[in-house]
Amino acid sequence: METLKEVCTVLNNIPNINQGGCGIAALTLYKWLEKKNQLADDTRIIYFYYDEYDYRSNIAINRSNKFKTLPAAPYHAVLYHKGCYIDSNDMNYISTHKYSQKIKNIKFVIESINNNTCNWNSSFDRNSVKDIESTLDIDLKLK
Repeated sequence: METLKEVCTVLNNIPNINQGGCGIAALTLYKWLEKKNQLADDTRIIYFYYDEYDYRSNIAINRSNKFKTLPAAPYHAVLYHKGCYIDSNDMNYISTHKYSQKIKNIKFVIESINNNTCNWNSSFDRNSVKDIESTLDIDLKLK
């Protein structure tokens, strides 16, 4: 893979990637950019919410960095990179969500994905993570 668009194409071909795997897709894009030394100053993972309670709860958890309370799953997650919102099927994603959280703390994202699986849409088969890691030669640290 040579471009972020190619990585998006690989991810978008995974069944239900944006129905429970969007956080994993966003983390994958971040980790791929990190591996290629292409992270920009503004690169973040963005969590979108409709629910103010989940949004405020996750803001507090992310600030504390202690994870005594599990982060809530967002309604959708994307990568923000060089001024663009990117999800696996759209390099110029436009959100209609009420709340957004920019996350630089990748540990928070991993905690959210790993420890709150019941809140993520179950349509996405998490066994696909192994294929993502081997295809893109990255470690998502979701084990």
